[in-house]
Amino acid sequence: MSEIEKSNDTQGLKVKAICPNCSGNTNHKVQFSIDKSVNESFDGIPISWQGSYQIIKCDGCGGIAFRQTNWHSEHIDHPTEIIYPRPENDEKIINDDKNKKQMKTSDSIRLNKLSIKNYKRLDSLEIEFPQPVMKNDADILVFGSKNGGGKTSILECCSLLILAAIIGERVNRFGDSELLFDIASLLIKAGQQESIISGEFEYGSKKCTVSLTIDKKQGFVIHQTKGDKLFDSFRDDKKKYLSEIDYFLNSVLSFSSEPLIIPPLLHFNSYRKVQELNPELGMMSDDYSTPRNMRFPSMRRNLGAPVISSFKLEIVRSLMGKAALFEGIYQQESELVLTKLNTLIEQYCGGQIENLRPLPNNKVDIRIKPIGGQESFSFDGLSSGQKEIIATLFLIWKNTQTHSGIILIDEPELHLNTEWQGDFVRQLHKLAPHNQYILATHSEEIFRSVDESYRAILTTDDEVGENQ
Repeated sequence: MSEIEKSNDTQGLKVKAICPNCSGNTNHKVQFSIDKSVNESFDGIPISWQGSYQIIKCDGCGGIAFRQTNWHSEHIDHPTEIIYPRPENDEKIINDDKNKKQMKTSDSIRLNKLSIKNYKRLDSLEIEFPQPVMKNDADILVFGSKNGGGKTSILECCSLLILAAIIGERVNRFGDSELLFDIASLLIKAGQQESIISGEFEYGSKKCTVSLTIDKKQGFVIHQTKGDKLFDSFRDDKKKYLSEIDYFLNSVLSFSSEPLIIPPLLHFNSYRKVQELNPELGMMSDDYSTPRNMRFPSMRRNLGAPVISSFKLEIVRSLMGKAALFEGIYQQESELVLTKLNTLIEQYCGGQIENLRPLPNNKVDIRIKPIGGQESFSFDGLSSGQKEIIATLFLIWKNTQTHSGIILIDEPELHLNTEWQGDFVRQLHKLAPHNQYILATHSEEIFRSVDESYRAILTTDDEVGENQ
């Protein structure tokens, strides 16, 4: 038997690995690396194996882990194993590469104050979002009102303001949006020339104020940010954001059935729906052009192109990643995602996603296998309520693993029975406790599921006068 052990040249390189502290797939730097190979004979049959052993450090939290990859001549599978020591506490650290400062995820990004003037039916409105009273309380505010009371308008204003803050000083490019000009009269209160939205944000020790003006003739024309630049770390791809402005506005203003997901912002409008269409494999490409599913016929684009739920694409991407079939989709991250997804599916429909069924025209059908062993069925066979609660909870968890978010949900009770409505907020906080949640609802179950200090009822001046 011969045995060789030697160092290799991977020290200092970056590798992808699942970090339990960051709850996701993050970059790690190789601190130390060594290879070991063995050649031996068993009953006259030559057998060899080799192993690569690395000490890696997470770029996100600074955690140290041991990484090993084994190869054996007699085995088909050669898995990579990541071994992390048990964390001393549950506190997560995020490393900001730009300013080299560390922030705790307990220092969540949040909207502290919001001011709205002349937006739709709202003359003037000032909101101060309550801080959690106890350490383990959810950071949440639930709005209730009569129909037409302004709940949805508040969520739209929050979303538009955060969107402007993420895009930054180039927000004036919003003026190029054909969609915004087409619907400017719907956003600005009748008889007024402009609408003004402003807010105060906080992220750890950083604070800033953002203001945005919508003008009937010029669109989004004024954008001011004062204070710390706390949104800089969320601007991953400004050019892509600018090219997708119409698509973003689609979601914000409920012309699209798709949620708006631009971390730290997640906005689930009241028109949302997991589309009952089968995805094509090519839709997972970064170059795939997302169709605009707009409800106003004069604003529709890509007519005839399929509108596939982003949630379904996440499922297909994870299944392909778990099987290690696609380049750039990491196996361990996919396994983590599928584990969480199947936990939700088992909870709400008693099954798990196991595989895909090939269909004509490069399409695939997502199959669910009941826990009891019965025959599998299509994901589209679930009820609307099952699909919506699974998709909403999963997308929130998936997109706020490494950064906290501001989550806006209009009518979370859509398609849900009263039991699931009453439990919805608890499930949100259980899955992603570090987020700020702003909800608008007609459901008494959801409204009563939070403490009185986290509720707000919108009333008009006329309603106040009637009650006096």
